[in-house]
Amino acid sequence: MKKTLKIIWDSKQRNLIIYLSLITLFGIYLYFERPGIKSKKNLIEITGTLNHIDRVLVYYGKIIKSARDSTLYFHLQEYPCKFQVSYFPYDKDKVFKTTKFGDKITFYINKEDIEKLSIRNKRIRSFSLKVNNQTYVTVDNGLSGFGKGYFDLALIIISIVINVIVIWNVTKRKNKKRPTKAIRHTAVY
Repeated sequence: MKKTLKIIWDSKQRNLIIYLSLITLFGIYLYFERPGIKSKKNLIEITGTLNHIDRVLVYYGKIIKSARDSTLYFHLQEYPCKFQVSYFPYDKDKVFKTTKFGDKITFYINKEDIEKLSIRNKRIRSFSLKVNNQTYVTVDNGLSGFGKGYFDLALIIISIVINVIVIWNVTKRKNKKRPTKAIRHTAVY
């Protein structure tokens, strides 16, 4: 094992192997941090009065910025946390322009996030969005946009497969280059 690790560390592909290992760890982190929501039974309704909405740009390096490049954080007067509607596209621009202070906002959040409601600036994901009587994201759409974690699993599996192939090629090449010990034959006359 030590020989193999030394071969990998001394190879030109060392940085690629480290990078792929970090991607694998990140995928595992994402997979286990994903909320454990199977159905509507895992959600609870939260209603409050809008204090304000923060529009935060997601991609800083882009030249052209649009509503798709932003995330909306809803701050309610009743809770110190912030709410983010996730996993399903909706008309963020319309919500941002038409929603005003004092509007009644209804979210469906994960039951596991109830204890996070009292933490200042803690982000809580919502699977729906209703402003007064206007529904922008239904619970069914929010749950369907949530997905099953396929992205996380694909990230893990693909990075592991590529990493195994690269390591196998590195060790295979190194073993071929290794000189074999020559046996001396001395002839006695």
